[in-house]
Amino acid sequence: MFVPSIHLVDLSVELYLPIAHWVAYPAAPTMAAPAAMSLSNPWLTTEELCTQLAISRSTLFAIKRSGLLKPGRHLVPKNPGCRRSHLLWHLHRCELALGRQP
Repeated sequence: MFVPSIHLVDLSVELYLPIAHWVAYPAAPTMAAPAAMSLSNPWLTTEELCTQLAISRSTLFAIKRSGLLKPGRHLVPKNPGCRRSHLLWHLHRCELALGRQP
């Protein structure tokens, strides 16, 4: 279970800011580098997949629009409840669909 650490704002600074600036915010989680990713999780973000396949983002989405990469098999929404969710891509299935050796 992820427990965020809390960064507290230094209250010794005398600034006249709205109260919203004095709240404590959780620290952003750190992401692992693509090279250090676990092989047990083949689902990658769009940026990570483009790096692995050595193609641009626009090329990847052109391939998706052509119908070669299919939703549910090669890509899934990261947040299914959100209409414009970021996508996760299955590396091995995408490589097979593009005719590359995994």
